[in-house]
Amino acid sequence: VLYFNILLSTVIPVVSCFSAIQSNNNYDVYNTYFLGDAEMIEFDPPEEDDEDKEDEDEVASFYTTNQCYYEISIPNNNDDKPPLRKAIKVRETTFGCGKLGASVWESSIALSLCLANPLVLLDEDETQLLSVTDRRVLELGSGCGLPTIVCRDALGAKDVLATDFWQLNDDDDYDKKRLIPTKYHGMNLRYNVGKSVQQLDWHNSNSVQAARNSFRPDLIIGSDLIYYTMDIEPLVNTLKILLHGDEDNNENNKTEAILVLPLPPSVREGLVEFRSKLPEIFSITHDVKFKEMELRSREDNVEKYNFLVVRIIPK
Repeated sequence: VLYFNILLSTVIPVVSCFSAIQSNNNYDVYNTYFLGDAEMIEFDPPEEDDEDKEDEDEVASFYTTNQCYYEISIPNNNDDKPPLRKAIKVRETTFGCGKLGASVWESSIALSLCLANPLVLLDEDETQLLSVTDRRVLELGSGCGLPTIVCRDALGAKDVLATDFWQLNDDDDYDKKRLIPTKYHGMNLRYNVGKSVQQLDWHNSNSVQAARNSFRPDLIIGSDLIYYTMDIEPLVNTLKILLHGDEDNNENNKTEAILVLPLPPSVREGLVEFRSKLPEIFSITHDVKFKEMELRSREDNVEKYNFLVVRIIPK
């Protein structure tokens, strides 16, 4: 597999290809992330242009926002061809704006790179590559939606649905816990992904069933979904519905999942228990495989992030 190693001992000017940026402009690399032979470059944001201003919504009027620019490099299985490079733009906002979807976390970058370079997921005895092409991809806990955008714009997904939780309350237009108008919940995710966004409550099986029935996903993705032990049961129940479908109907049993979850030193109290329960829960219909992986960052040449990659594969 052909790939590029980018050395960041000095700042490197890179030509970007965003639709809102002229192709003859150069921008400086802020950081580069590596997972296997796939890489994602993060650019320093260019000066805001008129198109960015026209695209802004009400969130930008009340909260600080930041446009993040990335370029993902997708290894080509044909050694005669260079990697495919695709530019992506994602807006971050402040934590106070709904307390979700505020920032692009390293776990979402790791998930994006796993999907872009599925060779890193294979064990020695495996030959079947995970492919996003022509799949219906549903992301859990989407946040800013980076993996969803990568699947749609770079990896050839047939359709995508970014999901996250926010309050739906027609009787009260103000969320007293989050101290913002309820209409801003999910707005940043919609800004980034577009119409392919849906509120999903893991504690409400009807909400999950409705998403499954309306979208019919065959690939579930998610990153950094488990924090506390109280998160385990609702997430497991959500995965059961999305992967198994109706109890009396096995039509959706070909759906698979890939989750990327932070390992220590990140503190995730519920991870050990979640990991121990999955194989038994899905033992009849799916194989559950775990692989620990390392995401490298070249910002300071030494920073590394450790992740547990969970694959739930139909038998």
